[in-house]
Amino acid sequence: MDVHAAIVDQQVRRAVDEHGEALAERGRDTPERRRSNAFCLLCVKSLLGLDDEPALDCLTDGFQDGGVDAIHYSEVVDGEFVVTLFQAKYDNKLEGNCGFESEAVLKLVSTIQAVFDPSVPLHGMEDIRPHVEEIRSLIRDGGLPQVRAVLCNNGKKWEADAQNRIDMSGLAKSGQVAFEHLNHVRLLDLMKKPIEIEDTLQLDGAAVVEAFNFRRVLIGKVGVRHIEQLVERHSDLLFEKNIRRYLGWHNRVNQGMYETLADKTERQNFYFYNNGVTMICHKFSHNNLQKENWMVKVSGLQIINGGQTCKTIHHWLSRLRAEDFSQAFVLVRLYELDNANASLAYRITGATNNQSPIELRDLRSNDDEQVRLAKDLELLGYEYKSKRDSGTSGSKTIPSSVAAEAVLAIWRRCPHQAKFASGKLFDQLYTTIFTSKLTGAQVVLAALIYRIVHNERRKPRRTPPYFLPYASHHLAMICGQLLLKESNLRSDDVSHLNFTALFEKWQRDQGRIYDLAVEIVSNSLTLLAVNAATNLQRVSAQFRRGDLIDFVEQALDRVLIVNGEAVLPVQPAVPPPTLPA
Repeated sequence: MDVHAAIVDQQVRRAVDEHGEALAERGRDTPERRRSNAFCLLCVKSLLGLDDEPALDCLTDGFQDGGVDAIHYSEVVDGEFVVTLFQAKYDNKLEGNCGFESEAVLKLVSTIQAVFDPSVPLHGMEDIRPHVEEIRSLIRDGGLPQVRAVLCNNGKKWEADAQNRIDMSGLAKSGQVAFEHLNHVRLLDLMKKPIEIEDTLQLDGAAVVEAFNFRRVLIGKVGVRHIEQLVERHSDLLFEKNIRRYLGWHNRVNQGMYETLADKTERQNFYFYNNGVTMICHKFSHNNLQKENWMVKVSGLQIINGGQTCKTIHHWLSRLRAEDFSQAFVLVRLYELDNANASLAYRITGATNNQSPIELRDLRSNDDEQVRLAKDLELLGYEYKSKRDSGTSGSKTIPSSVAAEAVLAIWRRCPHQAKFASGKLFDQLYTTIFTSKLTGAQVVLAALIYRIVHNERRKPRRTPPYFLPYASHHLAMICGQLLLKESNLRSDDVSHLNFTALFEKWQRDQGRIYDLAVEIVSNSLTLLAVNAATNLQRVSAQFRRGDLIDFVEQALDRVLIVNGEAVLPVQPAVPPPTLPA
């Protein structure tokens, strides 16, 4: 038995215990399948830095999944969005030597070739169709997909034959698709708690050290070969505080870096083309009597900006061992910050990253509002998790990412932003969500509604409407507003004083309220000339737009309370809008 595989297996079995039903597959539910799905869940969480609930939303299951076990797609930023496809193979023998079958790799290659061309019909992929149609809708709106195909197992990488099939497909050469391997060893590295990295930076030429405000900063240049060796030694542990996730060399900017490095005449200009790397540490020291080419000893080293640069350098230089990179450098800024300046480190991280995904929550974790909410939830018997971690969460744990999404969708009545602007939850939308009036009771109630509605999407207990894969955030908003309306309350009125009564009412009436929410969405879509026969790409797009919200709000305004229950009055039939010829 492989020791690393055994440790991962413990995490897998723990995930099965906590999320058993959510990991069950339709038509082939076995303990082995649940463990395989739990392994995929750990891979999604660890690689993308997601909490349990959004990671569960990524899982696909069934016989017609095109060889894709999980799908995650980001919001569109600067015209591009990242799609990560996971294929997971779990060996219960835990010997650590299993590999990928060539046919499994070929199946994923074929799926990629079909999914990202909206004109290609989907055959044998019914289980991933809702995700695919949403991705295709983004493509039709002008988004350019950057694809990561992650093949996960608790064993070895795929064989040469499978690599030949990847190469022959031409996907990697397209500049938009990258294949990577994630196994039990790398997974453990991603799941490890941060450790203190001590190393030596080899600077080239002159450098500057300046001390001010009781802190020190060093500015100099480092050879790209030294950067490659640094990443080789410490891998992802170097980037624990980096709020950006590596997008793969296929990213447009990273591809440009590769082209510069690969060009023997251009690589000497890499220093001038690149924005450089920002590092922090607890302490650095060097020989002050030496004029240049310092060897700088560093304790507590972390790369907080420039992770894309470092990983791209490592990716290509490790494949170009024989090449001479002695004249290729990168600018390095090194800040010396002691442990008392942790909050400053987070602020520097945020300020030096110009594209900030949902992981910005880490930067906000010490805010007064976050600290207050953590205490407020604790008094209600819940745990508020303000930072990302690799541990699993129970039903009494509410991550701040889930809280932000649920509050924005339900109490702020912006479900389309909650779903499609997740990268802004802890940035531009932060003050909209986390106001001084937001109580722990509001957070918990929103999270509970959010979970029930999303669970209904994952594992429907009733016949699902055609729009269910895209409507969870809208349905959650409507359920929350109906609950308040039946209780004669506003969202600001929800507090510890009425939390128990609202919680019990939701537990008792959630099925009836949910059914009415489905009716409201269905009626609103009908007014927009959308029905079960409508192309799913258009259905998906409708939930991104504000006009659907307008119709939903009008329906909520018309709701009557009869004997304490919400009732939607009969609306006179309205013909669909006449479309121009």
